[in-house]
Amino acid sequence: MGCNNSKVENVEDPKAKSTKKAPEPEKPKELNPYHPNASKQIAQRVDNAEKFVDGLIKFLNTRAEIEADYAKRLKSWENQWNSNMAKHPGTNEELAKVFRALTTEADAQATIHKRRQANLQTNAAKVTEWKALNYHSKGLLSSGTKEGEELEKMLQDATGPWNESIHKVTTLKNEYHSLCKSAILAESEAARDAKLEEYEAALAALPAQHPEVCQKVKEAVEKLRALEEKRLEFVKTIWNEYIKSVEFSQSDADSLKEAYDTINLMIVNADINKEINETTEKANAIKPKIPQKEEFDPSKK
Repeated sequence: MGCNNSKVENVEDPKAKSTKKAPEPEKPKELNPYHPNASKQIAQRVDNAEKFVDGLIKFLNTRAEIEADYAKRLKSWENQWNSNMAKHPGTNEELAKVFRALTTEADAQATIHKRRQANLQTNAAKVTEWKALNYHSKGLLSSGTKEGEELEKMLQDATGPWNESIHKVTTLKNEYHSLCKSAILAESEAARDAKLEEYEAALAALPAQHPEVCQKVKEAVEKLRALEEKRLEFVKTIWNEYIKSVEFSQSDADSLKEAYDTINLMIVNADINKEINETTEKANAIKPKIPQKEEFDPSKK
């Protein structure tokens, strides 16, 4: 569901014996907000979160489709057998009546699965609505979310001045060290001393800049935390609703029990031998006539 970009390759038959170990899942990189690529990383995390929500919607909808298909097949099966029995009722009316009653269990089951389908579709609609409120596309021609883009810019703005200062200090340090080597070779000490002064001034400016940078970075990280916590709490709620949607509830049990009790009572009370007993009694009561001698009657043709 878009949790990460890890891939599973070389999937083997689980029944086959092998000494190969399954590859370890790729661990997500730790977030260092001061790293040059941190802004991209934080934006990617938000975009992956949106993909996770898309996956959750698909998860719920495909399960709803399974419930709908099963309910449809149960009803089709019920209709098929009721139609067959209507066309060919046979001679035993009591037997046909109980046989038709057996199909009512399928109808009760189909009702339960239709209800599950409806509940799952409601769950999916909630997630879709929540996603529309919390994630917004950058545009038709751009992938990713506006929320990820905003966090990326927020972190870039927070760390940009600091990274420029660090780059400046590093450059001055390297230039100063280079001039130190030149001074050792009896070249210009004045240039070295001037560069040292510039280098030390750049270093001295960092402590004043440091608190503001740290605060802005913290605000960006906390915004990420708030966004993710909101998503994760919502996902947890949907998980709970999913289980409630698919679990076999007391209401389901009661409706099936009612159908089962009705069918069982019909089976117990069914006098399925009645028809065959009546048929055989009538058959046994029939006695063939014994032919009597008849004289020839020329008048009869």
